[in-house]
Amino acid sequence: MYIWIILAFGLGVLLIPIVRRFANAIGAVDAPRERHNHKRITPTLGGLAIFISFSVAFFFGSN
Repeated sequence: MYIWIILAFGLGVLLIPIVRRFANAIGAVDAPRERHNHKRITPTLGGLAIFISFSVAFFFGSN
């Protein structure tokens, strides 16, 4: 039962840097402005890595 949680976590850890580089490459970033708290350019596709890792774990865990 817990193997799917570990799979989702591990896949998320592996995918986050890949998706971060992809977001920077295509320009899916949020630049710092006066009303924002961050000081550096921030990629905005982080949810994509989480969604993919959850979907893969759910697909393999539902069998």
